[in-house]
Amino acid sequence: MLSALRNALPHKRDRENISFIAECILTDKLYRVRITDEPVPGVSAEMYGFIQGGSDVDGGEASPAKAGADQIVRTAGWRRRRGDALSTKTPWLDKLLSDPEVCRLLSDSGSWSFDVWALNECAGQHTMAVLVVHFVQAYELDTRLGIDMPSLVRFVSKLQQGYHDVPFHNYVHACDVVHGAVFFLTQQQVRRHLSPLDMYALILAAAAHDHGHEGLSNAFYCNSGHELALRYNDASVLEMHHISSAWRLLALDGCDALMGLSSEQCGDLRQTMVEAVLGTDMKLHFDHLAKFKALSSSGAFDQPDRGGVRKLLTMCLHAADISNPCKPWRLSSRWAARVMTEFFLQGDREAEMGIPVSPFMDRERTDIAQAQAGFISVLIQPFFEVQTTPNSSGPPWRGPPHRSLPCRCMYCPAGVD
Repeated sequence: MLSALRNALPHKRDRENISFIAECILTDKLYRVRITDEPVPGVSAEMYGFIQGGSDVDGGEASPAKAGADQIVRTAGWRRRRGDALSTKTPWLDKLLSDPEVCRLLSDSGSWSFDVWALNECAGQHTMAVLVVHFVQAYELDTRLGIDMPSLVRFVSKLQQGYHDVPFHNYVHACDVVHGAVFFLTQQQVRRHLSPLDMYALILAAAAHDHGHEGLSNAFYCNSGHELALRYNDASVLEMHHISSAWRLLALDGCDALMGLSSEQCGDLRQTMVEAVLGTDMKLHFDHLAKFKALSSSGAFDQPDRGGVRKLLTMCLHAADISNPCKPWRLSSRWAARVMTEFFLQGDREAEMGIPVSPFMDRERTDIAQAQAGFISVLIQPFFEVQTTPNSSGPPWRGPPHRSLPCRCMYCPAGVD
């Protein structure tokens, strides 16, 4: 209604006022203090810096005080060790990337039906490095950002080693999400708003988004009083752990994947990565959906501000993370079997510990087909319909094309709606 009113108003100032009201509603800023660049009598620059606390509370460009604080933070901690004496060559990776079978598989990396399992059979313990380097080079992010590639390779290799051998949330899933994230962010309606740094940030966020996952849910950690739940106060426990543990790898010798970036770029990339990874918490799913629908219908993605760009990136990563049911049957059925296996292993553990068994994780009572069908109808189909349905402002991005969303449970034949 506000958008319709704004478009009908003849005076620019009135339209700006309506836009401000809509922004406050859409971005949850209705009750926030709005810090502007306009000088206020009696308020010093130092006071502005203190109020902002080193963060951009208004969602606009960083202030000089913020940039200065970022420079101190970014150079004092994890960037103190660079491993300059380490090798600057990665011949093993160059050999893998030139392997005919790997090249054949990567030639299909722009397709929605890309088979990450087949790539893993060829690349094994180097799958994540192969895929990440492939995308970084394909979009010339290495040259456009001045990335130190050996440091990136070592960082991503450490990331893969940090994934546990669990049925679903393993490094192959992370690689699958890297592919999905790149697929979504390179759709024209999204890519035109992104910088090379945005693309690089989301690729790293996808690779890191489940780092250290042990195949257990947030509910398990909270219900069992686990140390991680205590550390993060029951709030997005796993997601906090993933990005925190992954970020610490940057401090290891020779693993600074951000070498070559300025302090300001590092600060921007970190904020994007943290926001995107925390956005993979399924507890936020419906919140994402409602806000994305409202922002899209209001035309906020036509010329998004920095906050809008980060919302797009967060949605791209979340969409990639839950997109398995939208994949071809040969891929979706394999992932469905794995996620249910992981669920049941958690349910067994909860039963042994005497804590409530989480929904869909009791192997004796759960109907697998019904669980999968419910997951699709309640979570997946409504989510992707919002992403692919045109509106008056045009779709922010187009997800995987489909005529209708078929059931992808383990027992229904392909094509059953």
